[in-house]
Amino acid sequence: MTASEPLSLEQEYAMCESWREDNDKCTFIVLSRDMPANRHGPMSAIAGMIGDVNLFFNDTDNRGSAEVELMIAGIKHLAVTHYTAKISLTNASSRALFAKLGFVEVSVSEIFQEVTLECVLDADRRAWIEQQAGGYESVEV
Repeated sequence: MTASEPLSLEQEYAMCESWREDNDKCTFIVLSRDMPANRHGPMSAIAGMIGDVNLFFNDTDNRGSAEVELMIAGIKHLAVTHYTAKISLTNASSRALFAKLGFVEVSVSEIFQEVTLECVLDADRRAWIEQQAGGYESVEV
């Protein structure tokens, strides 16, 4: 099944059980206080779900390797235009990846051994992302 196919309640529960029991998957739920329509479940008094980050440990020869999948819905509703990433000073691969995405170094913490990178999502950056995504078009929701 794909994420776009609706599931019955029984199928949803089975899917949740599969994810909870599978050692090859890990999910982090992304919440926002600014999305009251998405407030369900045990965290509903605090925030609503706007997405998730999934890790898939598909490489049986290297448990330190994971495929990452990020889904954030309704990002425009959040009016986020400024992104910050904190990365270990020794993590050259992540630093290079974020640099390719347009993040720039703004500070270094020797105490925490991390670098802070920032990216401002202005009209030019949004146009660049849409061009890089090859046919992606941002739309107002």
